[in-house]
Parts: sequence; C-alpha cells; structure tokens
Amino acid sequence: MKFLQILTFYPVYLNHFYNSRPGLAQQPYEIQLEALFQDGFGASHVFAPYLKGAGYDSRMLIVNCEPLQRQWLAEQGELAMAQRPDLTVHEVAAKQVEAFRPDIFYTSDPILFDSGFVRALSYRPAMVFGWRASSVPEETDWSEFDLIISNFEFSLELAKKRGARATRFFMPGFPPHVAKVVAAEEKRYDVVFTGQVSEAHHRRRAVLNELCAAAGRGNFSLDCFIPEPLEGFAPGIVQHNHGAVWGMDMFRTLRRGRIALNVQCDMGSEQAGNMRLFEAAGSGSFLLTDYQANISRYFEPGRELETYASPGELAEKVRYYLEHPEAREEIARRGQQRCLAEYAMDKLAFKMDELIKETLAAKGTPVPCPPCGKAPPAAQTGEITGNAIAATITEKGNETMTQGTAQQSVEEKVSSFIKESVEHLQAGRAIKAMRLAEQALGFGLYVPGLHYLYAVSLDQVGRHEEALEELQSELARNPGHKEAAAMAAHLTPLLVKPPRPEIPTEQRGYQTSLPRETLLEIQNTSHNYSYRGIPMIKNPFDFAIYPILIWDKKPRTIIEIGSKDGGSALWLGDMLDNFGIDGHVYSLDIVGVKKVSHPRVTFVEGDGRDLAESFSPEFILTLPRPLLVIEDADHSYETSSHVLSFFHRYLAEGETIIIEDGIISDLGMDPTYSSGPHRAIKEFLGLHGGDYQMEGRYCDFFGYNLTWCTNGFLKRTTPNREVADAHRSGSLVYPTPRTVPYPENHLLDKGLIREFMEDDPAPKGIQSQMSANERFQLYYALRKELAPQGPLLRFVEIGSYSGASLVLIHQALSRLGVQFQGICVEPGGTEQFHEVVKKLNGSVIHFPLFSHQAAERLSVMLEPGRLPEFMFIDGDHSYQGVKQDILDYFPLLAPGGIMLFHDYLPAMDDANRAAILSHHGNNEPGIRQAVEELMVETYRCQPIELPLLYPTDPTQTQPQLPIIPGVFSTVRAYRKPRQ
Repeated sequence: MKFLQILTFYPVYLNHFYNSRPGLAQQPYEIQLEALFQDGFGASHVFAPYLKGAGYDSRMLIVNCEPLQRQWLAEQGELAMAQRPDLTVHEVAAKQVEAFRPDIFYTSDPILFDSGFVRALSYRPAMVFGWRASSVPEETDWSEFDLIISNFEFSLELAKKRGARATRFFMPGFPPHVAKVVAAEEKRYDVVFTGQVSEAHHRRRAVLNELCAAAGRGNFSLDCFIPEPLEGFAPGIVQHNHGAVWGMDMFRTLRRGRIALNVQCDMGSEQAGNMRLFEAAGSGSFLLTDYQANISRYFEPGRELETYASPGELAEKVRYYLEHPEAREEIARRGQQRCLAEYAMDKLAFKMDELIKETLAAKGTPVPCPPCGKAPPAAQTGEITGNAIAATITEKGNETMTQGTAQQSVEEKVSSFIKESVEHLQAGRAIKAMRLAEQALGFGLYVPGLHYLYAVSLDQVGRHEEALEELQSELARNPGHKEAAAMAAHLTPLLVKPPRPEIPTEQRGYQTSLPRETLLEIQNTSHNYSYRGIPMIKNPFDFAIYPILIWDKKPRTIIEIGSKDGGSALWLGDMLDNFGIDGHVYSLDIVGVKKVSHPRVTFVEGDGRDLAESFSPEFILTLPRPLLVIEDADHSYETSSHVLSFFHRYLAEGETIIIEDGIISDLGMDPTYSSGPHRAIKEFLGLHGGDYQMEGRYCDFFGYNLTWCTNGFLKRTTPNREVADAHRSGSLVYPTPRTVPYPENHLLDKGLIREFMEDDPAPKGIQSQMSANERFQLYYALRKELAPQGPLLRFVEIGSYSGASLVLIHQALSRLGVQFQGICVEPGGTEQFHEVVKKLNGSVIHFPLFSHQAAERLSVMLEPGRLPEFMFIDGDHSYQGVKQDILDYFPLLAPGGIMLFHDYLPAMDDANRAAILSHHGNNEPGIRQAVEELMVETYRCQPIELPLLYPTDPTQTQPQLPIIPGVFSTVRAYRKPRQ
C-alpha cells in the first residue's frame, strides 16, 4: 500500500536550518528531505520512513518548506510554478498527492489540511487520518477523516465534536538514530529547559521563575533555551537563556543537561504525554517532569524518570539528584532503555500498521495490495543445519508467500530470495546464500528465522561478529528460536572478551611485563620509526593505544610537552582530522619545530620546566575541553614533576595527563623503578593521590604495562572548581597582567618582528581596538601578502576610531618603498584620530562620511586601472552594515587585491556567548555571516593565512575585555580573484 504523511515544521526552524546549511536549498529534493529527516525536528511524529519496514511504499511531505517544495516542482518540470512568488502550500501539496495517489493519507497538521483539502482531491484515499494533541478550532471540519489519533483524551473528545468518524489513543515515539548521534555529548548544565513559553504556558513560566529563584539560593544553575522575546521572566532566566534550539541541537542540549526539566502545557495539564517525555528519555537524559496521574502509562516514576508536584519539591529533587549522580544516571539509563524498547519509531510503525488495517477492515474497504508486513508463523526449531532453515522458511513461504499477481508482491520477492539462499547454503555456496539473505532483509519485512539464516551464512564466510549481531536481532523478536539461542551461546564467549580487571592505583607495580630481550629490540628500532617521513620515536604498543585513547576521550585540546622533530604532533593532528574531532594540538619544545606544519597544530618554543612563560592561566582556562596533556620531553624528574604540578591546577574531572617513557626504569634495570618519570609520578600521587586514577585500560591494553608510558596514564577523578567556573555558561575570564611577554612565533622572521615593534603605534600611546596579534596580522598582510601592481598603491580603511590601524598601514607601506595614497572613511573619530590625520595629511585623505556615502564618491573618483589594492573593513559591525560595505567596496577593489576584516567571530555557543556579547554591547556582530555569504560563497575569494605573533596569547581586540574561548584573533583576510 502507498502511505503518505503530510508534515508542517515551524517556519523559524526551517529558516534556521537552511541558513546554517548554505547551498542545501540548491540540492536535489531527496537530499534536502533526507537532511531534514536526519536533523530530527518533530521526529516523535514522523512515521513515514519507518513504515517501509512494514511493507509500505511510504513517503512524507514537509509542505511548508519552501526551498524543498520549489525544488520538487522544478524536478517535475514545473519551472514556471516553482518560480511563482505567490505559491501556496496547498497548491504544491495537492500536486504531490495527486502524483503519488496514496492509499493511506495521514496528516500531522489536520487543521491546515482538513476535510476541505481531502474533498478537493480528484479521488478519495482508502483511509484518511490525522494526529492532534492540542486544541481544535471550532470551525475545523474532520467529517472526511476516518480516524483522529492522539495521546491526549481531551483532543480525542474534541475530534468527535469536529466530525471525525473514529478516534484512537496513540503515542508519539523516539527516532533511534538520535540516541546514537547524541551519545557522546558530555554534561554541561545542571538543569536544562528547552521549549516554547507562550500564552498556553502560564504554569510553565511560573515554574521556571520559581526554580530560577531556588537556583540562586541552592548553588545550582538553570540554563534555558527559549525562543525570544522573553516576557514575564525573572532576570536570572533572561541572563541564562541561550535562545531557541531545534532539531538535533535540541536533542544534544537535552543530553548535555544533568537534569532535563519538563513542564506540561496548561491545556491538558492533568495528562502527561508531551513530546519532551520521549525526547528527553530517548536522548539518555535524566527527566524531571511535573506529576500527572497517568505518567506511569509511559514511564515508571522513581525508576525511569522522576516527578515533582510543586515548585518546592522540584527544587528539593534538583538538589538531591545533583548531589547523587549515580542514582540520577541509573534512572536516566533505565528511562532510555524503556523508551528505545517500547517507543522507538520503528516499533511504533508496526502498531500503526495494525491500526491502519483495523480501520480498513472496520470500513469494509479491501486492502489495495496483498497484506504487507504480515508476521509469518513462528519458526520451527531443530538442528543448526541448512535443512532446519529450509524447513522453517519453506513452510513460511508455502503458507503466506505464494499469492499470485501480475507483478510480484513484496512477500513473494522475499520468499524467492529466502528459498534461493537456503538452496545455496545447503550446496555449500555460503557467499551467494549470504548475499540473498541480505537482499531479503533489505525489504524490511519481518520473517521469523530470516536473521538466523543470515547469521548462519555470515558465520560460514568468517564474519562471526556480524553473525552474532544477527542472532541477537533474531532473538530480540523471536526469543523461542532454539537454534539461534544455541548458536549465540556458542559464539558469545569466543567473540565477547571479558573486560580486563582494573588494578587499584595504590596496588600497581611500575614494572612492564614485556620480556627484556623484546623490550630492547623494540627500543632500538623505535628510533628508526617515522610518520609521513618525519621522525617519530614511538613503539608499536603506544602507536596502537593512542588512537583508542583519542577516540575514547575526544579531546578538543591536546598539549604536548616535547615536540622533537614534530612527527608525533603531526600524527595527533591527523588523528583529530580522521576522527572528526574539532580540536587543536599545542606542541612545545625548547627548540621550536619549523619544518612541519598542520592546520590543527601550533608549535610553541618554550621550556617544559617553566610552562607559565608559555601558557597563561586565561589561555588554559579558556581552551576548548576536554583537555589531554602529554609529557614527552627529556624524561627527567625535574621536567616530569613540573608538568604534573603545573597542569594539576587546570585538569578537569575526567581529563587525562600522560607521562611518557617511565619504561626507562626497565631499560636501566632500576629495581626501585625511580626513573625521572616514575619518581615524579610517585611523588605527585603522594600529594594528590585522591584526585587521580591510573587508567589500566590503556596501561594494560595488551598486557600489564605493555606500554612505554608505564603507569603513566593518569585520569583526574575529582572536580576542579576553577575550571568548572571558567566553563560555566555565562562566566567570563579576563586577561591577567604578565611580567614577561608571551613567547613569539619562532617561525616568523626576526627582522619582520623587530620592524613591527618599531612601527606599532599602540605602545606609543595611540589607542587601538586591536590586540597585538591582530595588529601584527594587519602588518603581515601588507608586508608579505600585498604585491603592488603599479606606480601608485591605493588603500581604503573603513572605520578608523583613533587612527592606530591607519598609522600601522602607513608605516607598513612605507617599508615597502612604494608610493601610496590612503583613503580613510570615518564619520566621527576620536580627538586623537584627527591629530593622526593631520600628521598623515600628505599621504591619507579623510572622508568624514558614512561608508555608503563615501562609496558613491569613490566610484566616481577611481579609474578602472587604478583601483585600491588593499581595503580594511572595520566600520558598522551589524550583518546589514558589513554586507553593504562588501557590496559597495568589493567592485572597487583591484583584482588580486586584499580585503581584510576585523571582529570576525565564530557562531555563538554556550562557551563563547557571554564573552562575545560583552565585547559587542550585548549584540552579536554580523561580520562572519556577511563575509561567508559574499566573500566566500558569492565572490569565491581565497582566504589568506596570517600567522600569529604570539600563538598562546588568548586576548582579542582590547586587553580589558573578557577572553573569547578558542579565538586568538578576529582578523580575516581574503584575496580577490584576478579574473
């Protein structure tokens, strides 16, 4: 049967979805539709993709998604209609319904698509039904609807009054793929709330306000993700509101909360069952929801979720479960288990299939095709042989799969594949049997014994792990299958290795179990090892252990002490890329690496025994987490001890520090195991043993201490308040005064650095809103990237403030030894700026105009062959302002010229939101969005890599402003294509 589901999504979500995915709107219809499905918006009600498993030819429409619908029209050859500005939702939807002509018409928006839409179709589907779990306007007509389903009784009562022929209780579900996507998310918030707060949510607003007050008294945080504007909320909620999150971002947010809060809508507040129950539980979050009498219909309170009956009880339970994480996480685990077992969408799809067939039968309507997805008789049991499989499957085929039609039904195709698979298996052709069983499974039709058949064929071709998975699938649906149970019992002990027992830290010896002869052979050959042609002294055990650790920990920042030739940093950077981890490696050595480069690696010249010179507190505290520290320097006690002591202050709970090469105790046959690394570890644990645990998973992965980092994998097990405070949502970290400068970039030409120091106007008293790194990048772009194209070089600066950047541009061009003329566009400027303009009078023209006014004059003044070769855009920081500046000035930039921007910032998230808003008067700047849309996507300009002068200086713009985590410069430069 053909099944069609009509969906409507929030317009604000659709706008956000496409804006965050540039270019998607130009992709084919099916790609757009799949992207929307995978993002998970409204996923608790999206049944169409899962009904394919029940044998339906099933499709879904998101009818108010304009880019998607216009693309469908274009692909159907309806180009004129696709371009019409007055296109309506119903017009396109009607065309799609008529083109597909479904037997089953299901709408998740029966208000917009009511009986009027159904009557306007050229035919009447065999069944029309819809979902509604909210109020229903009085004028709604459902007289054409065979059924309305809902999990709210009040909605079902209203459905009868609006003409629905029948009503049934049915539940939302949870998309199982979401649980896998969000599984790795770490906890960031104490209590998290996501959702709407409208006129239908007076109680929700009151509960949030009262909990916010309790949070202030109770030392916990409440982080909200509520669409703006916010009305009637306490200041604390406004301060800690992060704005709306949709789709997969919403699921990730729920997972990141230690406690996910749910407050039912006012309407139907005496009944539990809103989508958040399933979204939070399925995501693996601990759900704390308002008590309703029917809550146990879905989940068991106190075991699979927790409830509250009043704001006072809510605050009390929040405090209790924050203080008892083990109890909290166990409830979350059981809640997710229940959700995936009973409410997973693929399971509910079979219940919907039953509902459809019951409704059709009650109407006396013949099913348009042979029964789809019909469960066959239970598989017979017997020996694990081809004959036993044949008996089971052949009987099934004879009973239910031989209904002849002109075109084979799904059941007949499956039956044919099964029979052929059994024949090949009996004849010893296991590979062909496996392929056919796989094809049979691909139809999504459940047949008892089919997973078992596939498992036997997989086992015979040596794919034992996959065979065990198929046996488990068989037993999950068919627990009485004795052959599958026996085969699983045989394979399980062979394939599932028991975990190696953890040895308590205080009981661990420091020796390796590796025989000495083998140890010496590996040590000697390790010095000959290289990675991508770069020497890297790494033994085979650690070369295998590190990828496992990186995958387990997924560090956003790796600090390596001891670079040597740079091979290990290069390897770590590649691993971050290969594993899809958005991270960075900082590799420090007393002699900085110059011959190796990687976009995810920064080499730093510094002393492992004086790390404070290279890494300031604000640098480390604002680094993206998790943090992984690797000490692989000179292996002396002094260096290892200093690294451990220094990073103890900065490691958060669950983060790891690795002390390499304790193995030299074994190499030197030291019976006391007092090599530099081992002595440092022992003394450190003597002081902080209660804070750390040796991670046996890595030390003993191949055998006891079969690693050169013997007892060297140390995980912090206690909270770190300083780090937690720095990463708490809304917190700000400010630069601290330094007695010594940050280490300079050792890759830069020393002469260029000296000249910059001489030319930089900021230390000489001219006020600048650029950091030292940003000023140097501006200087570097002019000195090293600009190639003058004629006898007179022109530049334009938009936004001069006090004139520091203007002076720096003047000095840099003077060093080039070319004639130049500057134009600065500044409608205001400080008193200091006007003094600067007077001093530069011979080489700089001041336009006291707004940028759009100046652009009009320049378009008349400038000749095509004498256009400016450099432009610095630092004026209006709003999206519209920057966009207009680019549109006005890009045509005036010479081909091959450089356009450089200031205050280019990443998208706001929980880690950087407070700092960005503090920098920009509580407004998000629009530079990044405008630059990406125009410079990158429209004009196809190439970005220019500009090095930092101080790679570990985390300050941006001005030193009195808070640090924006992960941002070392807000300068971006682009070269205009020459053609």
